[in-house]
Amino acid sequence: MTKANRRKRRRESLPPYESSEQLQARLWAFAMATREQAMRPRTVAFPDHVTVLAGPLRRVRTAPGEPGEATLPASAPAPESD
Repeated sequence: MTKANRRKRRRESLPPYESSEQLQARLWAFAMATREQAMRPRTVAFPDHVTVLAGPLRRVRTAPGEPGEATLPASAPAPESD
């Protein structure tokens, strides 16, 4: 058996039965028809026995002196004053 015979031969692919414009129009129509359903907020059932220990990914800092001022952790360096 020669190397050429061992290669997997591909079948020629058939031309698409619809043009790219037709396909794009069909996909656009489907997207518009299902958009309302896709944009709805989802609620995920979460088991009662699981505790989530994750907080917000970033801390929102307020200007100094405003109510709700964020405090720096004890390990953070103190701001330098001139």
